[in-house]
Amino acid sequence: LRGVATSFGGEPVRAQIKISPLGKTVEADENGEFEIDLLPGNYSVEIKAGGYRSQTRNVVVELNGVTVLNVDLRAKN
Repeated sequence: LRGVATSFGGEPVRAQIKISPLGKTVEADENGEFEIDLLPGNYSVEIKAGGYRSQTRNVVVELNGVTVLNVDLRAKN
């Protein structure tokens, strides 16, 4: 699973990406990019960052495939 977390305006965001049901967590880098190796299956991905609304997305990882999850985070009001 790989992707980029950005603000709604297109700026990179250092978000925290949590994979359930595994409980694995990775941090996006200064460019908002993240990557994590996962076995094939269905996962729930929670994306959090300070000052932004969190999001949860469902993804399917296929055998020998790359799943891309790009996320636009909306600022909290």
